[in-house]
This record gives sequence, structure tokens and C-alpha cells, in this order.
Amino acid sequence: MGAPRPELSPTARILVEGSYIIIYEPMPYGIFVVAVVYGGRDPENWL
Repeated sequence: MGAPRPELSPTARILVEGSYIIIYEPMPYGIFVVAVVYGGRDPENWL
């Protein structure tokens, strides 16, 4: 569903929902949420 982000991890994906960015990895049993970040933050400070 989300856009692949291979620069973070080979299986990482991101999803933008409203003002938030969700970074997650698909798993056989569902998803593993790595981070939920407010989209107004500077990405250099949290990546």
C-alpha cells in the first residue's frame, strides 16, 4: 500500500496519513510499525 523506501531498509514502506508519516515493514503476520512521525518535522532530524 505504501511507497517502497529501500534507502531505509530493503522492505521498508511509508504511508502519509493526514499530517503524519508512518514508516513500516510488511511481515508475514501483518505489519511492523517502525515509526509514526509528525510530517511537519525536518526529516534530517528523525531519519
